[in-house]
Amino acid sequence: MSEINPPLTKQDFIDTCWEDIVNSSQEKACFYYWDGFWKKAQESQEPRETEVFELLATITSPGIDPESTGESFVNISQNCTEDLLNFLTEIAPEISDAELRARVADILWVIQRKYQMAQLAVDAYLESATTLESPEHWTFCFDRIRRSLQLAHKINYKTEVVFEHIETVLNRYQGEDPLLLSAMLMDLLQEYEKGDPIKYAQLAEKAAQLAESASKWHKARILWKIKAKWHRMEKDDLKERVASMLEAETYVKEGESALQLTPPNYFLASINLQYAVQAFRTIRGTKEETIEAKARAEEIHKRLLEYQEQILSQMITHSQTTDIGELVDSAIDSVKGRDFQQALFSLAVSFPTTNVPSLKKQVQEQAKNFVASHLFTAVFVNEKGKVTARQSTSIFSNNPEEVEQATYFEMCKTATSYHQSLTAQGYIEPARKQINLEHSVRINDILSNESTLFDLKCLLVERSGSNLRNLMAHGLIDDVYFYSPLMSYIWWLTLRLCLIPVIKVQPD
Repeated sequence: MSEINPPLTKQDFIDTCWEDIVNSSQEKACFYYWDGFWKKAQESQEPRETEVFELLATITSPGIDPESTGESFVNISQNCTEDLLNFLTEIAPEISDAELRARVADILWVIQRKYQMAQLAVDAYLESATTLESPEHWTFCFDRIRRSLQLAHKINYKTEVVFEHIETVLNRYQGEDPLLLSAMLMDLLQEYEKGDPIKYAQLAEKAAQLAESASKWHKARILWKIKAKWHRMEKDDLKERVASMLEAETYVKEGESALQLTPPNYFLASINLQYAVQAFRTIRGTKEETIEAKARAEEIHKRLLEYQEQILSQMITHSQTTDIGELVDSAIDSVKGRDFQQALFSLAVSFPTTNVPSLKKQVQEQAKNFVASHLFTAVFVNEKGKVTARQSTSIFSNNPEEVEQATYFEMCKTATSYHQSLTAQGYIEPARKQINLEHSVRINDILSNESTLFDLKCLLVERSGSNLRNLMAHGLIDDVYFYSPLMSYIWWLTLRLCLIPVIKVQPD
């Protein structure tokens, strides 16, 4: 934003008719305001109006995140002169829209530590949360309640008012909301050690049972975990263990539900049983108190071994039906009977990385054949209910750039679900195990092109792919996940990168 003289005033703000943008917005949220403000800034021919809309677009662009909100708002100060910050201070109390008022006040608090602005933000966030409250689009409401509580706790202002708001919402839905609003609000109460443990343990149980009856296993797990924590807060160890057992059982139930698919998905069932074993083994208590949990872990582990035997003979669909058993045999033959170095070279180069042009063609053909599946926004949610990726563009857009973005999103998703998982199960793991059978492998034994670059990005940093680097960096990967097919794929890809330069200099 450029310097403007004289500095902007409250009247300049009023003259822009900014409320028209807010009133026409799809949702009363900064996420939606930003686009309107930015477009008006581009269209305006009047310098002062342009400056106002550019500023509004800048301050509404960041999202609300408990770990990075402050950092995002501090970054705004790099684009704001002292005059602009003074302008924001002048207009903040006069902004009629609670969402925008909360955003301006919060930014001024973060940048300048103005106590009055933090107070203004606490109240405005709660008002905005009420406006945005929706059990289907719960994250908008929850994020604002959480930010209000963070600020209230920070400055010791109206914390009880925020807690009352949370409990009012919980009482309104009685655990019957379809997604995760009630669960996350209870989790927020627990974070601050508030709420009646007996009352909310019952509510969490009711909600968990409703989730299980609808086969919403990840939701049920979250709620059983929350129930266990309520019992921990009331120091009832027995009830806590019972709730933790029920939490672990959701993995078993989800695994069994995978076997009801056609054909039965033993791979998905095995992954869930691995999580179940880990969950049962880590239930809190003394050795005597956890005998039942440990016994259940052993029982599930035996079932897991049976399922794993079924994986390699299972038929996996990837455009057409592929017999993974034939792929396994081919993988074993490619390394069998070779010396260690030859076996490693064969493992690294005998199977291709993702064929990007072919994958793109496949995605485009699927879009034509299955139009309905591409008409709605795809959202990825983690176990805590947080949205980790959202496909905001459409493959049927008239904008070529949006089409390319949507196509790339689908390519990453498809590569993760099919090619990479299939390769890991049918080729990498069988060949690696055969090498270990024939050789005593030690640590000391052990080119960039379009396909390799795509695989690395898809595996490590793309949210519509595996996103392993970011999940790992934020502590969102459980121990058992390191035994998943995608981990094998990235191990193999790393091996390939290490060995290809060596292969290129080998004599004929």
